[in-house]
Amino acid sequence: MTFARRRSRTVTWLRRAGVVAACFAGYAALFYPAWGILGGNAGTLSIVPVIAAGWVFGIAGGIGATAGGLVITWVLISRVHPDPGAVFQGNALSIAAGFGIGGATGWVREVLAKLRRQARRLEQRHAHALLEAGLRKAAEEELRRVNTTLEKACDEAVRASDEKSRFLARASHELRTPLAAIQGYGELLLEEGEHHGAPPTTLVRDLGRIVEAARHLTGLVDELLDISKIETGQLDVHLAPIDLRALVEDVAALMQPAAAMARTRLRVSCAPDLPHVRTDPLRARQVLLNLLSNAIKFTGEGDVEVVAARARAAPGEWAEIEVRDTGPGMSVEEQRFAFEEFWRGRTDKPGVGLGLSIARRLCRELGGSIDVSATPGAGAAFVVRLPIAIQASGDPAAGS
Repeated sequence: MTFARRRSRTVTWLRRAGVVAACFAGYAALFYPAWGILGGNAGTLSIVPVIAAGWVFGIAGGIGATAGGLVITWVLISRVHPDPGAVFQGNALSIAAGFGIGGATGWVREVLAKLRRQARRLEQRHAHALLEAGLRKAAEEELRRVNTTLEKACDEAVRASDEKSRFLARASHELRTPLAAIQGYGELLLEEGEHHGAPPTTLVRDLGRIVEAARHLTGLVDELLDISKIETGQLDVHLAPIDLRALVEDVAALMQPAAAMARTRLRVSCAPDLPHVRTDPLRARQVLLNLLSNAIKFTGEGDVEVVAARARAAPGEWAEIEVRDTGPGMSVEEQRFAFEEFWRGRTDKPGVGLGLSIARRLCRELGGSIDVSATPGAGAAFVVRLPIAIQASGDPAAGS
């Protein structure tokens, strides 16, 4: 209890005691005039300070004030009557009633105080309930407002995403036509030059650059088109049992010229028990080409290895294709953003940052997954998991 609170209680107690003392002083002052009128019954006036004491101090205060009143009355009577005991004996009933009235007054006071406390607690609970109801209502209204805002924002985002996907699809189709024409005419001019005689070296070089640039831009346009198809749910996926060994070896053979040009040593290792997988061969080939292209591009003069094997991972059996390289590796931050759209870890390399994003989305469409693990300066490893094809007997199909 704090000092201020103790001081306040002491002041209150002294104030109440002062009221009772004043009542007793008034009783003592009026006793002798009343004795001349009432005689031995003048002591009944002590009921006033008894009631006052019971009211301000409770049951104990009322009974104590009654006893104190008897002492005061004895002293006062002894001054005007030779036998105070006889007077007390004649007023025994009044004395008993005084004790009863003092105790009863204190009891009534305590009951009323208890009722007041209960009423105060009920008022506080009611006020608290009203406050909670008001706060809850305000919170619900705020929540409805926020939900409405979020729904509108979500709808706008969906509409914007749909518009972006439609724009990418239209733009990709519009760009493919002139790019195909540029690439076709460039290749045609190279063939014509070789047919009619050796063209100038500078012409061959320039035409080669035109054709290569057209192919590069066509690849970028195809990536944008794939993104738009995936986002709009228009990507066609045809799942069928596929010989994984043949798929991996075909993709590696297709990338051998690019590896030789970059002076990258490309190796393939397939496990003897390599199973068939249930996938779309066109999309699976696209994923592997993307990973190998990235590995060769970032490794340069180094090693790139493709390892295909059966792997067990809950909740079933999977085939894993791991593409390892000895390139610059990736930091933890780069690994976290590696599969984000338009994110490029190294801006000195060509590309727009869609390859890995498309690879992850295609793996999910094929029912598989793709993960990366890398260390800065020690290369990177991308692992593609594809579901194993199940034969009619229920056993995984084994590769040849």
